[in-house]
Amino acid sequence: MRWFLLFLIIPFFAHALPMEQFAKLPISHEGRLKPVDSFARISFGDNAVEKLAKALFTPDEILDEPSFELPSPQLQQILQLPLQDAYSYNDLAPHFDAIRPALKLIANKDSNKFTATEKSLWGLYQQVQNFSQIIRSFTWAFSVEGSDKNYLELRSEREFLLAKVKKTIAQKGDDVARYNETEQQQAKLSLALASLTLIGAENNLFKVIPSTASELAAPWQVIEGGKGSPQSAQVMQQWQALALAYRADDEAQWNKQIEALSKPNWKINLEYLYNQLPLLAIIVGLYLLSLIPFRFAATAYGGGLLLHAIFILSRMAIMGRPPVSSLYESVLFVALACAAFGYWLYQRKQIKEAAYVGAALGAALLLISTVYAGQGDTFGVLIAVLNTNIWLATHVVCITLGYALSLLVGTMAHVALWRASVHRYLPFIAVLALLFTTIGTILGGIWADQSWGRFWGWDPKENGALLIVLWLAWLLHARMTVAVKERKFAALLAISNIIVALSWFGVNLLNTGLHSYGFTDNAALGLFWFCALEMAFIVALYYYPQFVKPRAQ
Repeated sequence: MRWFLLFLIIPFFAHALPMEQFAKLPISHEGRLKPVDSFARISFGDNAVEKLAKALFTPDEILDEPSFELPSPQLQQILQLPLQDAYSYNDLAPHFDAIRPALKLIANKDSNKFTATEKSLWGLYQQVQNFSQIIRSFTWAFSVEGSDKNYLELRSEREFLLAKVKKTIAQKGDDVARYNETEQQQAKLSLALASLTLIGAENNLFKVIPSTASELAAPWQVIEGGKGSPQSAQVMQQWQALALAYRADDEAQWNKQIEALSKPNWKINLEYLYNQLPLLAIIVGLYLLSLIPFRFAATAYGGGLLLHAIFILSRMAIMGRPPVSSLYESVLFVALACAAFGYWLYQRKQIKEAAYVGAALGAALLLISTVYAGQGDTFGVLIAVLNTNIWLATHVVCITLGYALSLLVGTMAHVALWRASVHRYLPFIAVLALLFTTIGTILGGIWADQSWGRFWGWDPKENGALLIVLWLAWLLHARMTVAVKERKFAALLAISNIIVALSWFGVNLLNTGLHSYGFTDNAALGLFWFCALEMAFIVALYYYPQFVKPRAQ
């Protein structure tokens, strides 16, 4: 019994090196500087700094750990894998070697033309390849098999050993059994050095060593790629000492080397804090809480709105650019705009329903944003056509504000079909939606003229924006001329949600046009069901009174 209790207690006292400061060390990855914590999350998922350190500094201990899940069930058959929840590197690597010709065909194919299975296979292969680079990033720092020296210390002897081995082969052939002990040791060491040299030639993922005043390189790039600098040698020694401290579980040396490697960088610290705080979940929680009629509902709404603004501003500060540059960021921003406009209408116009609609839209869109975040860097570097802060701050922000107001008025129209008291506010919100969408579309044309030499090209994204403008303009004109009554106006205005969904998400599914930036994946089915269910819901709301009133009489 005592041994059993000891077994239970030991894990609580097990020693573990502190990872917080290691997680804040800078790394260059995917075109930008970020904390090691962000790199770890991209490579291994949430809270994965410990797993990254293990992969870097004690790779032999992680090779058999289940680190990969199959993104598609078909991959199990393609790779001829046994059925299990997750797979290790050693499980997957041999199977990818067996399908190397198929992988070459996929690599030479346009990624926009990948089938769903090809995309899943290629994505998993890239994960395995990145994992392979990570576990080999510091192989230069540890003793080479058959020697008490590391690769750096033996590098100068590489040619000498190779010459010795060639001489031995010339005299005794390839049969190692005929070699004496010294010759066998020389052959083994020469082979190990050749393998490490080959590994180093392709290892460029973990970029933490300064190669110039403004660029970082992977350790193997410094060693074999000629990217060294006066500063790089010292930093290489510090990283080597850090790796050895980890292997020796030496906390004092570990902390000492991390302190030496750490440099003040407020953006790195801010991004680390951004990763640690579950702001998105807190904001969604506050928005949902505000939907419950209780004393502090308005306070919860305001608190969620404030945190939402801080969330967006922190992203802007980290990236140094306006808030919208990808579909993911557009969902975050539209969610903020919907919540903010709903709160403003509640405070200034006393439209209580607007508060419920704004909070509900804010929460729903933030939940939808998690689908587009995926396992990747949500702070992605801009593609060239988007790399202009002026137009990101004017056209893109303006058009997304138009999306937000269109969704707000479309959802308010649902409420109007249920409660007639909201009808009188709809034209005012629709005018605001039309204003922002129209200005945003015109600004987009000016940007297109400067970037592509034409103001308008009937691009799917341009057509989508124009469709929203024409739809709102037609509805407002019909209402002003009394061509449609209040209830029919509300029903038609509710369809704005479908129009916005098609313009915002739908056109990206076409993979055509200059606005096709590959923002969405496999969203066609979800979009179809949204449009179908939304239309059915609008029809049901519109005809609902006709079925209720006779019964009431």
